[in-house]
Amino acid sequence: PTLQRAVSRVATAHGVTATQAMYAYLLQRNLSVISSCFHPEDPQKCARYYSFDLAALDVSLSAAELEVLDGVTAGRRTCTDCYTDECQRCAATL
Repeated sequence: PTLQRAVSRVATAHGVTATQAMYAYLLQRNLSVISSCFHPEDPQKCARYYSFDLAALDVSLSAAELEVLDGVTAGRRTCTDCYTDECQRCAATL
């Protein structure tokens, strides 16, 4: 399967979004996930985003799901729009 299809299947199986499934995958592979938000006019917006991101901590992927995601992420960047040092290290690891 493609990366998008594999992530979508995992997300659906756990009742979460694709983003949360990918965060869970990275966390279970012992990679740091750094979330950011900047909305000084609406701090509650960031609180909602962070709460959404932290929900990934409650997702536990099976060994089979991890293996499928390993197969579709090998040699690929998952955060193509992020060029922070953290994202670059994550991408290099994947």
